[in-house]
Amino acid sequence: MIFGKKGGVNIGFETVRPTDHYEWHGMRRGVEKARPQLLFQYTLEGWGRFHNGTTWAAVPEAHAFTARFPSRHTYTGDPACPSWTFLWIIVSQPYVVGRLLEQRNLVNAIIPLVEESPVVQAASELLLHVSNKGEPSMAEEVLFRWMFEMERAAFSLRHPAEERAQILDFVRDQIASQLNGFIAVEDLAASWGTSRSNFTHYFSKVAGTTPAAYIKEVRLAEAARLLRHGEFSVKEVAGRTGFSGPNHLCKAFRAQHHISPGAYQKLYKTSSPSPSRES
Repeated sequence: MIFGKKGGVNIGFETVRPTDHYEWHGMRRGVEKARPQLLFQYTLEGWGRFHNGTTWAAVPEAHAFTARFPSRHTYTGDPACPSWTFLWIIVSQPYVVGRLLEQRNLVNAIIPLVEESPVVQAASELLLHVSNKGEPSMAEEVLFRWMFEMERAAFSLRHPAEERAQILDFVRDQIASQLNGFIAVEDLAASWGTSRSNFTHYFSKVAGTTPAAYIKEVRLAEAARLLRHGEFSVKEVAGRTGFSGPNHLCKAFRAQHHISPGAYQKLYKTSSPSPSRES
């Protein structure tokens, strides 16, 4: 077993067998209701069992369960499994616990996570950092990274990739059809067959950004492509991508890429190989 405690995190790596009689109950952990904690337990080999207060389910390889302390849940080894190997994290850092408990689909739930997923990679990094007795401030930084990856995982579980791709493809096609002109969110909503407020709410929920922000993102991506191509001036690129003028494009482009359109274009001209001359 490898374990450590630092920066509001208790973390370990274990293998349990039927003879260990491994069993935990969520209401018997001695945790105050006003100061909840969160457990994340990821199966590497074998399987265990988790009861969310209503039903039992297996926690096989490439799956994790999360549990709030205190709450009515139970997790245990399975007598039919020779050995269950897992990584576990108990988080008591109030801000992180609060953020993750807001993700209702991650509380007392089993979630699929391949070993290469950002959540598992961040958890592994946290285990290594804490067990190697790194700086407490660094442990908290890695913990926050893991928290962000958990929030992204929660978002993905709520909104399957197909649903997100559908709405993004729709908006991209609408923008492409009138790239050099203005397109309003009301126009997108009308083409989608709903009101502006309903469309904005649905798009933001599924895509994780607002329609207006995504419109700007698509236009800036096309502007960057045209600038790299080098055929048009900054003024022409602004006109072709729906910006009111070069100043408007420059302000938006610099905010996203931290470089002006002109400097960006020169950068690609400089880095492009000169055409060879025939002797």
